[in-house]
Amino acid sequence: MIEHVFNPPVITKLLDPFLESTDGRGPIGRIDPYRLKKVLVVKLDGIGDMILASPLLRELRANLPQAFLSLVVAPHIVNLVELCPYVNEVIPFSWELRGRWSNLRRLGRAFWLSRKYLRPRRFDLAIVPHWEADWYEASALSYFSGAVRRVGYSEKVTEGKKIVNRGFDHFYTDAIFDTSVKHEVERNLQLLRHVGFKVTDSHLECWTSPHDDLTAKKFLESLPGEATGPFIVFGIGGNQLKRVWPVDNFIEAGSWLIRNFQAGILLVGGHQDMLAARKIQSSLGRAVINMAGLLTLRQTAALIRCSALYLGNDTGPMHMAAANKVPVLEISCHPIAGDPVHVHSPGRFGPWGVSHTVLQPRTPRGSCKQECSAHQAHCILNVTVAEVKAACRKMLETKRKQENS
Repeated sequence: MIEHVFNPPVITKLLDPFLESTDGRGPIGRIDPYRLKKVLVVKLDGIGDMILASPLLRELRANLPQAFLSLVVAPHIVNLVELCPYVNEVIPFSWELRGRWSNLRRLGRAFWLSRKYLRPRRFDLAIVPHWEADWYEASALSYFSGAVRRVGYSEKVTEGKKIVNRGFDHFYTDAIFDTSVKHEVERNLQLLRHVGFKVTDSHLECWTSPHDDLTAKKFLESLPGEATGPFIVFGIGGNQLKRVWPVDNFIEAGSWLIRNFQAGILLVGGHQDMLAARKIQSSLGRAVINMAGLLTLRQTAALIRCSALYLGNDTGPMHMAAANKVPVLEISCHPIAGDPVHVHSPGRFGPWGVSHTVLQPRTPRGSCKQECSAHQAHCILNVTVAEVKAACRKMLETKRKQENS
């Protein structure tokens, strides 16, 4: 595990005199909501992480109805959040860099963005809802913004973060130390509670336009008449191969769903999933709509909203389903007895606020113990097609009974 190449204590010592709106480090008392005029949220993670942060944005707005709220996200997330009714502006920050001195170059980008866009706003509060190691310079971005109060999780919450983010607590006025097992939704909302805000609701949200909804409707109308049953979304992708259930398993499960439930299968994923999606489509035929790599994030969410069930890997579309109250059948690579605070643990990142079933490997494979440490599909292979069929049947029959009652 590689630590960052710069020294946060030195950076803050040099820059504190020049960031006029900073008051040094250490908690500075309870926040008076009526005095907060401008607030910054820095959320540079992926699709699912952003959806899990939607309750934070809503509850922040509920506590600060008149404040100006700015949200910084990765460029590929902008489409997902640009219609969020709780923020006044969305600012993209391109943190992805490779090669020599990438951390230092990323730090320079963070400083430039802050100087040009953030510092002129004169933020009263900056929030960084991220518990794991910060590879994105979100902590530094909050500091460079010049916000008077900067709230995030301490570098000491995990052993790995102590190494990767050594000294990062200097970027915060409030570096919160909490090592307990929590779902990420609760962990995000804990930041609001820390500064004295009330939290009344934790449901997820996903924001689409009428055009997004119309696009989804048109795609569904293209299914042939023989698909008279429920629409089932297959989330076939994943940002790591060990989190991806085999394509042949999806084909077998899909064939069973079409045969037994006259289901229509909706394939969603990114450009990297297009080859796998084409294989599924060619195997299952006309009951499949292949949308992998063809839709925007909002259009994907709108399509998922029309379905009866999400079946698939732990991906952003899974959290879109949960946000749209679509039942979720998650296939996880994380062993049942694995580390409960691991980044792949359903206890931290599983479906939130919706009817769901999570299928995990009963035991790890090979040398894996507290997590799946492979680079290919490995422990997830212990989740069988028979288990998925049984869970699908139970969930679809339960939904049918509820609709008929």
